[in-house]
Amino acid sequence: MLGRRLLATVAAAATGCALLAGCTRDPKPLPPKEATPRQVLDAYLLALQAGDCGTTHEFAVDGFLTDGDLCGRVNVLSYRNDGYRSPPSPDEVVLADTLTVRGGDQSLSDGDHLWFYTLRQQPDGAWRISAAGSGA
Repeated sequence: MLGRRLLATVAAAATGCALLAGCTRDPKPLPPKEATPRQVLDAYLLALQAGDCGTTHEFAVDGFLTDGDLCGRVNVLSYRNDGYRSPPSPDEVVLADTLTVRGGDQSLSDGDHLWFYTLRQQPDGAWRISAAGSGA
């Protein structure tokens, strides 16, 4: 048993993953400014699934980080694009994905959750996440 734990610790250290804090890796490059809202959201969700909070923060505006970011709160095991798209204005779009989470609490229990993301186009043209939630 101790041998397995030691092997897991060595493997985690070799990949840069902390056993208790989740896997975090060096931040990935952001999509180009010309990336679509869906491309930005997919890149964010991949970083979220990997537990790479440093990268997820790069995809968001400050208000989202205090009110909507799930990174570090729960483990996102997977996500699925639900095909929902609503453009309330030319510089704003709402997209939806189903997230499968573990390690949640009463406000976000383990299992599947439909999650809506609002992305806003920034002055430099890049799309960033400004809000998220279940809509419930």
